[in-house]
Amino acid sequence: MKIESFNCNTEDGFVRITFRGNYNREYIVQCHLANGQNKIVMSDHDHVSGLCGEINREAFKDFGENRCLTMIFNKAREKGLEVVE
Repeated sequence: MKIESFNCNTEDGFVRITFRGNYNREYIVQCHLANGQNKIVMSDHDHVSGLCGEINREAFKDFGENRCLTMIFNKAREKGLEVVE
């Protein structure tokens, strides 16, 4: 899985990655920013429920929740965001 795009938007409060999976299918994984900051709290359960849960459902099903969240957390760190427990 190779990440094709990364987007961090403090106005809407989300970080998103897009990647291609099996059969060139596009997947999106997103998570919340902490209070509009450039920070992600890994233990925030909204990554797997609510709006994020809806967006992440297919990627989690096909690749696993841990793998997808690890991928977005690592990319966020690489881009300079703070990722905390």
